[in-house]
Amino acid sequence: MSASASASAAAGADAPPADPKTLPATKGFLFVKVDGEGSIFTTGGKRLGDANAWLEVPCNGGKGPYVAVAKKGSNAPRGGKIVPVACQSSATVEFTAAEMNAPAPAPGPAPPPAIPVQPGVTPPPPPPPPPVNPQEP
Repeated sequence: MSASASASAAAGADAPPADPKTLPATKGFLFVKVDGEGSIFTTGGKRLGDANAWLEVPCNGGKGPYVAVAKKGSNAPRGGKIVPVACQSSATVEFTAAEMNAPAPAPGPAPPPAIPVQPGVTPPPPPPPPPVNPQEP
């Protein structure tokens, strides 16, 4: 089953489509409940699947994925939150209308200013970018 595979919305949030213990040790099931229809996205704009359906997602050691919802007809997710999903388990989360209308996540930090180059002098290499965890608020 791929990350975008899901059970029928008619099955509802009552039970995942399969026993979570049958999933790989790095996966869990997530049901994202929203009012209406939409698509579920994670870090980097990767589409996980449809709202109101069970999704197979990475569990990240129980911390869970960052998920955001795009309303039907849009590929621009709004709001978002980290959802704890234990490995080989299942979880359900609901997005309220206010959360679905929240601003899109802010872009990352601005790049550092350029280092001036002097003729005949090799400038030092730029510092590495700071570590960014897009799953942290």
